[in-house]
Amino acid sequence: MQRKIRDKIDKELFLHFKNNKQVLNDDLQGEWGKAIACVLNHFKDTLKYNLIIYRYALSQNEVQICMALNIEKTTLYNWINEILTVTLIFASIQGLVEYDFNKKELSLK
Repeated sequence: MQRKIRDKIDKELFLHFKNNKQVLNDDLQGEWGKAIACVLNHFKDTLKYNLIIYRYALSQNEVQICMALNIEKTTLYNWINEILTVTLIFASIQGLVEYDFNKKELSLK
């Protein structure tokens, strides 16, 4: 995944959870709400779901998350990348991502 797209998706997740206080509600608001609800449902009952909550909803730092989930930083980064990839897939299904064939790059709407 392109670093630029990865960072934009990461930012969208942070902004979404910052703007939506009831993060666990199935009726998430905004353009990204449906995609994020699908991501939450996809990872439901897993440690990656907890990672989403700790990182994006509670804004905990890496050390706090690693200690809470009892994982190493390498695992944390791998899981974050997986979460961002799954979010990209659901965002593209919702029409929030476009591919520019001329520039050969993805862009978020």
